[in-house]
This record gives sequence, C-alpha cells and structure tokens, in this order.
Amino acid sequence: MIYNIYMGKKIFIILTIICFLCIVAGVIIYFSPEARLMRHISKGENYLKSGKAVLAAEEAQKALEINQKHYAPYLLLGKIYITQKQYGLAIDKLRTADELYPDSIEIYYYTAIAYRGKGEFIKALTKFDKAIALEERSEDRTWGKKLTEAKFDTYIEYGRLLQSRGRLEEGKEKFVKAMYIDPQNPYPHYYLVSLYIDMDRFDLALEEAKNTMKLKTTLGADAFYKLAGACKDRALGKEGPEMYRNFTKKLGEMIEKESNLIIRELLRQIRNFSENELKKMEKEKGQ
Repeated sequence: MIYNIYMGKKIFIILTIICFLCIVAGVIIYFSPEARLMRHISKGENYLKSGKAVLAAEEAQKALEINQKHYAPYLLLGKIYITQKQYGLAIDKLRTADELYPDSIEIYYYTAIAYRGKGEFIKALTKFDKAIALEERSEDRTWGKKLTEAKFDTYIEYGRLLQSRGRLEEGKEKFVKAMYIDPQNPYPHYYLVSLYIDMDRFDLALEEAKNTMKLKTTLGADAFYKLAGACKDRALGKEGPEMYRNFTKKLGEMIEKESNLIIRELLRQIRNFSENELKKMEKEKGQ
C-alpha cells in the first residue's frame, strides 16, 4: 500500500516535471528569433493578400531586424515590389533570397513573374523552366498548375509583343508553344488569327478562327468578325469584292458542315454581316 502511494507520487512528480519542461520549451520556441521572424512574415503575407503593401513591407523590415541572413523577408519584399510593378527592385530582393535559399520553387516562380513584368521574357521562361524541373523532382507537387499557367501566359504576352514589333514568325512560334502547353485553351488560336491577318495568310487565319470557335464559341465569333473586317480592308485596297466574296462563300461551306447549332447560328450571323458588307462594296464600286 505504502509502495503504491510512493509510486503514485513519483509518477505525478515526473508528469509534472515533463509538463513544466514542455511549457518552458514551448515558450522558448515561441519567443525564439526564428519563430518571431516567421510570425512577422506570416502577418506580412496576410497584409499583402489584403492589398496592404505598406503594412506588409513594415513586417518584412521587422523580420530583417531579427535576421538579415534569412531568405523569407527578401522573398516577401520581392512579392511586394511585384504588386507595385517595381520589377527591378523585386528582382534584386529575390536574387538575395535565392542566394540565401537556393533552388526554391517559390523564389524561381516570383523571379520569373518579375522578369515577365519587366518585359524580359527569355529570362522569365528560363526561371519558369527551372522551377518546373525542380517541382518535378520534388514530392511537393502543389506548384505544377500555377507554374504551367504562368508559363502559358508568358508565351502569350511574349508573342503579342513580338507581333506588335512586326516580328511575326517569332510571335507565331510563341503562340504555338503556348498551344502545346494547354491544347484546350482557345487564346493561342485567337491570337494566331490576328497574326496570320498581319501576314496576309487569310487561309490560315480562317483555320485558326474555326479552332477558336470549337474551344470557345463567343471568342471564336469575335475572331471571325475580326477576320471579316480584315478581309474587307484588304479587299478595298487590293482585289475588290472578290476576296470578300470568297470569304463569304467559305463561311457558307462551314455552316453546311457544322453540326453544333449555336456555332451554326453564329456563323450564319457573321455570313449575313459579310454579305451586307459585300453588297455595300459592290454598290460603291458601281457608282
């Protein structure tokens, strides 16, 4: 009996000591420099998500006061500068973050976003590729979709920039690469319509308008109207109504083959628009 009481007291004392040590350890961890730094980073991230960039930057600075050799404050500052479109500053901070914590998917991703914002698309794509390669070797696959979507958008932006500068073949290459990343996305086809119009390849523009409509009906209709307007402009300057007549005829052939009722109706509306424009052109020519 006495032995049982003694053992009970002993177990109670041991458990009390263990609980006390756990509390002490928890307090030490909570107030440790690493924990305090990460709390500032967490608060900063929340401020940034709420659009409070100034408060987020203050939290990043507080984290730096604790440890200037930790990557997280620089990463947070990089994100803040991206939201403010200060891409050069963002790249500087993210470069420091990368030096302190190499081969981070997140750092590569935001560095690519900053380069894209600055218009340095080749560097952006290189960073995206490094992040994707790292993600494929990692057990953490949470970045996959975000990375491929960002790379897709970069190719689209790059293609449009090249097209605006008259570098049409290079622009076409970027749109096609975006197409390979996401074959079900209608936008590469849509932008190829305007690019082929610029190249005077109305046959290819027509094919891409059809492809756009198959993937997104309303966007495809817009592509066809764009093509119809371009045909009219070219016809007025070159071959007269004949070019427009051929375009209208092709629309009629497409309507006959199309089984989707919504697409047929949209194509019919575009054909009616084209026929009316053709009548106006012929009337003007006859005057």
